[in-house]
Amino acid sequence: MSAEAAAVTDADRLAKLWDAYRAQEGELQEALARIERLTAEVEGRGGVVAQRERDLVAKDQEIRRLHDVIEEKDRRIAELAQVESDVAAVQAYKDRIAELEAAYSREKERLAKLFLLYESARSGQDSG
Repeated sequence: MSAEAAAVTDADRLAKLWDAYRAQEGELQEALARIERLTAEVEGRGGVVAQRERDLVAKDQEIRRLHDVIEEKDRRIAELAQVESDVAAVQAYKDRIAELEAAYSREKERLAKLFLLYESARSGQDSG
């Protein structure tokens, strides 16, 4: 092989290497551009995802708040049921007291009549 043929062969090899390098450089630039595009897309979606996560957190907080409100209302209902039960018991005692007062009045009247009869009978004995 002559020096000239070797130089042409080397030049051809260098040209082929240069073409291969340029092709790989182009592929690299395309890959980098695709990475940037996908990154931007993911970040854009990330904003949407982050907003959805914030919405979910807000909804979870609202659910917890509503559970607390329900628990408070349940406690209040239980308190009112107890008050209602106490009122019913007081009313039952009032009814019983009214019955006892009526019985007391009847007994008092009966005893008063009995005492009057006793006094009349005694006056009759003392006179006779």
